[in-house]
Amino acid sequence: MGLVQLMRPRQPRLDMERMRSAKPLRNPSVSFLEGEHGSLLLTAPLEVTRGGLVSILVRRMNLPPSKQFELDPVGAFVWEQCDGSTRFSTIAARLRSRFKMNRLEAEASLATYLQTLNRRRLVTAVFEDGKSASKLKGTRRTPGSKPLSAAGKRSEPAERDDPIRESSPPGEKLE
Repeated sequence: MGLVQLMRPRQPRLDMERMRSAKPLRNPSVSFLEGEHGSLLLTAPLEVTRGGLVSILVRRMNLPPSKQFELDPVGAFVWEQCDGSTRFSTIAARLRSRFKMNRLEAEASLATYLQTLNRRRLVTAVFEDGKSASKLKGTRRTPGSKPLSAAGKRSEPAERDDPIRESSPPGEKLE
């Protein structure tokens, strides 16, 4: 953790009660294909969120127009449940019954997983008051920009040990 991260105030986390009432919603611009053994391959379009010199540099680097993510069977199950009408608590209950988890394990794992998907702009959470946890535009953010937290403020960068494996560009063999 760097000095700048230590000086930055921590963003408020969603409390579990509010999280239980959330309805996760997939980013409509993300396409997905079923893989082997129940996995899913997500393809998200990339987007530059800042103009100026950074956007010129990004265009000149000839980056691919999309990014791929591979979800394991549990992640694929959660992805399918993120339809904007199914509550977090319902998804957690389905996880418990299908994958033989206890309540705390299912809720904690689901909350962490949805936060990871949210940081990558693959899902957002819709609440009863009509607000959502983030804006779903694309997955590429330019250096210095950060994902939105549930409070609509910028949050800390993603952890390195994400449960979602980023796939290689199309045409390359996946690990």
